[in-house]
Amino acid sequence: MRRGRVLMVGRVLVVGLAALAVLAACGPGTAAGVDGDLVDDWPAFAAAKTATPVAGVCYDAEYSDSWSGDFDSHTTDCSKEHWTETTYVGTFTGTLAARNVPPLADSADLADAFTSCSSKSEEYLGGPWQSGYVWLGLTLPGTAAWRGGARWYRCEVVGLSKNVDSDYIQLTGSAKAALAAGGALARSCSVLQVDASNNITADDAADCSKPHNSEFSGLYTLTGSSFPGKTVVSQKADDACKAVRGRYLGISGASHYFGWSWWSITEKEWALGVRTGICEITASAGTATSTNKIRYTGSAKGIGDRKPTGWVGS
Repeated sequence: MRRGRVLMVGRVLVVGLAALAVLAACGPGTAAGVDGDLVDDWPAFAAAKTATPVAGVCYDAEYSDSWSGDFDSHTTDCSKEHWTETTYVGTFTGTLAARNVPPLADSADLADAFTSCSSKSEEYLGGPWQSGYVWLGLTLPGTAAWRGGARWYRCEVVGLSKNVDSDYIQLTGSAKAALAAGGALARSCSVLQVDASNNITADDAADCSKPHNSEFSGLYTLTGSSFPGKTVVSQKADDACKAVRGRYLGISGASHYFGWSWWSITEKEWALGVRTGICEITASAGTATSTNKIRYTGSAKGIGDRKPTGWVGS
């Protein structure tokens, strides 16, 4: 019965429209401003648009290099625990924008976007992302969103554990300005351990006022287009961080108390345009194994070749 009623309503509507059409045709004319066409005044539907992210938003979803669906269902207050925070939103243009599918993650095609992310994120964070306990990643629209016209890219910061053995962590509180001097996520002092081959096996953050044997001394920057290989990158980083150590301590030659260590740049990072890495000064009495025993207190910045405060272990 319900189905019959629906059909009956439809039939009545058709008949009514037909009768109206006949009356219009037989009438003496239409009123002023009325053209007699019942369907030409409906506005056209707006073109469908894909959602676009905005900067300064935090997400409770773990980092992914591809994003599908809406954004609102995963946003959260940055004062609460969150996995990622958007520092900048850019737009692909030109050849990349003309592609039918988004570029692959870690592709060299993304180098310009990642360079832009690095620059914009430095403004947002208060310092280069390498100078803090954060990692920077690119998130692109998923294939369906890309085919629907999305051409945005999100620059996302993810928290890094201050214990080098751990990995990504959730942050509580916004990362904005957190890498400025004295910021909550800025690198500073640490307790470092090395093995007999000089490989770093631990590098855990420590309060500079407490015993430690290492501290962040700055960043090095390399140049070049093609990746020169791990050995060359490591050697160049070694040389660059030796110079960074000199500037940090305020010396032009050797130090009786400090060596240096560095974080190398991987081939994948190089493909994305990364040329900057981390330098640290490391307390040493001339041998790598002594580093594990030595401790001092306070920062060694500008100390020259003087013995640091609270120096013990050698």
